[in-house]
Amino acid sequence: MWLLKSRSISRPLVMILALPWLPVLVNDANAADKQKPPVFGSDVALVQVPVFVSGKDHGAAVGLKASDFTVKQDGKSVEIVSFQFIDTTAPELQDEIRQASAARRRFLLLFDKSFTNPAGLARARIAAKAFVLSGLAESDLVAVATFDFLRGIRLIANFTEDRRVVEHAIHTLGIPSLTRISDPLALAADFQTTDLVAERDGGSQQDTPGALLNDVIAALAIRARSAEDQSYKVRVGVLLDSFKTLGLALRRVPGRKQVVYFSTGFSSSLLGGEDKADQARTSEAIIAGRTWEVDSDARYGDTQTRTLLDESLRSLSRADAVIHSVDLSGLGLREQYNQLADSSMATRDSSGREALGFMAAETGGRFFKDANDLAPVLREMADMTSRYYVLGVQPPESKPDGSFRKLEVRVKHRGLRI
Repeated sequence: MWLLKSRSISRPLVMILALPWLPVLVNDANAADKQKPPVFGSDVALVQVPVFVSGKDHGAAVGLKASDFTVKQDGKSVEIVSFQFIDTTAPELQDEIRQASAARRRFLLLFDKSFTNPAGLARARIAAKAFVLSGLAESDLVAVATFDFLRGIRLIANFTEDRRVVEHAIHTLGIPSLTRISDPLALAADFQTTDLVAERDGGSQQDTPGALLNDVIAALAIRARSAEDQSYKVRVGVLLDSFKTLGLALRRVPGRKQVVYFSTGFSSSLLGGEDKADQARTSEAIIAGRTWEVDSDARYGDTQTRTLLDESLRSLSRADAVIHSVDLSGLGLREQYNQLADSSMATRDSSGREALGFMAAETGGRFFKDANDLAPVLREMADMTSRYYVLGVQPPESKPDGSFRKLEVRVKHRGLRI
């Protein structure tokens, strides 16, 4: 298997070619056993690496050639033997892309109902509906899932071309009293009993169903009531373990999976420890001898959480899935600095941005922040993933021990980002 930035590709099959042969009559009874058909073994490895390149405008970079790229396996240069440019939005290529399952774009829209707020979730749903209805190519497949720490990640609509099913799934987010998707595979919905036009024309944050708001508010109320750090760590652990399980499930889905994660993230103190203000208060407590006020996990970060995050992201990378994290905290002043009485800007909790950025960077995705209008964000993400290059390399012979290999791809031009 092969690893590109912790991304695995299945090892090619070994082809055994048997040539035809003619029997020979001999007197020795054991001669027949000695004469065996000639067998020629062949172990051919062709690793195809999909490479997404964005320019200074954050859009897909076009016009590159094979000579513009370099590929290394475990630090050693390997030759690029094949090169192909793919445009998933070209109308004339839609039928051809449908026939090649691995070439189709697959978007998994993941809505976080525990680490977010109702206003951010409403903005995400509005933008996601518009994105599904007008921002995708015909051959693109879309799935919808939700996360809450009581149930983990739940699939609401499976990968499908049916935009009506996806739109309905985004509107309801799996609330039993609202959803009409009842089949086990989440591929169809009963549209005799729902009005999609009314769902679509809401166009404002007020179109959020009351049942959905109750679900989100209940999660926020539980979080507010549970002030203990250990309880919060448990919920973060459920999130990360759900991502790990999602990676295992996505391994069965061919092609690259674009996971669009709508969330405000979890507190970055679990990863990197306290911020400057908290560090100052902890230092004062240490100097004053109030050692019982010092929490080592909060001061330096939680090792178990970091380990679980690494395992989760590695699981997604090996499934050829990338996370594009969309911060739903939006624009506004940070809560701890919004102390002025005459301030007209809304407050926001940006403590989860570091975690969201880390998840995107480690899987090869993009982190989007500082946006109340998420429509441009999704358009940029769609454009960035619509055109890409497939590099074919033949790695040097190595022992087939089943271990992963690390492939490093670089682009020679300045200002371009892989």
